[in-house]
Amino acid sequence: MKAAMRKMHLRRAPEVAGVFLLIASAGCGSKSSTALEPCDTECKDGIALRAVRETMRFVYNQKLQGKPAGAQDAGADCLMMGTAQVFGAGTSNPVQGATEVDLTYVFDGCHFTVPKNPTREHNYAMTITGAVTEKGILAVQPSSTTSLVLSSQALSLTGTVSDPPIAYDETICPLDAAQNGNNVAGTLCRRTASFMGFSN
Repeated sequence: MKAAMRKMHLRRAPEVAGVFLLIASAGCGSKSSTALEPCDTECKDGIALRAVRETMRFVYNQKLQGKPAGAQDAGADCLMMGTAQVFGAGTSNPVQGATEVDLTYVFDGCHFTVPKNPTREHNYAMTITGAVTEKGILAVQPSSTTSLVLSSQALSLTGTVSDPPIAYDETICPLDAAQNGNNVAGTLCRRTASFMGFSN
C-alpha cells in the first residue's frame, strides 16, 4: 500500500510543479500589465500644458490674488529665474463668488517647477517665454465654477516633464485650450493636450 502511494506521489510531482510554474508565470504577467505605459507625445504635451497653467496660477496668486477689481498691471519674479508681467482687467462678482478676468501674461524665461510627486503627470521643470491670454470666469468660492479660455500664438517651452524626467523643447508653439472646473483640454503645439485635477 505504501509503495503504491509513493508511486502515485511521484507521478503527480511533475503535475504539481507545472501548476506552480503557471501560477508564477501569471504573477509575472500581472506585474507587467500594471506597469505604466511610456509617456508618449500626448502624455508629454499634457504635462507641458499643466506647467503653463500652473505657472499662470503662480503669477496670479503672487500679484493679483486679493487685489481690488479693475485694471491690473503687475510684474512678478518667477521661481528660480525669469520674469512675468500680467495685465488686463478683473471684475468681481461677490454674489456668484467669481471673478471675470481678461488678462495677458507675458513670460520672459520664466522658470517654474514643482516638488517631486508620486503621480508622474504632476512632475515637470519648465521655462516659458511668450504671451498667454486668459479670458472667462475664475471661481473664488465653491459655489462657482471656473470657465476659462487660454490662448497663445507662440510659446517657447524648454525643460523636462514626467518622472523620470524627459526632455521637452518646443518653440513657436501655439496654445488653444479651455479650463472647465478642474479640467484643462485643447491643443498645444497644434497637438491634442489635456490634464485633470487642477485647482485654482
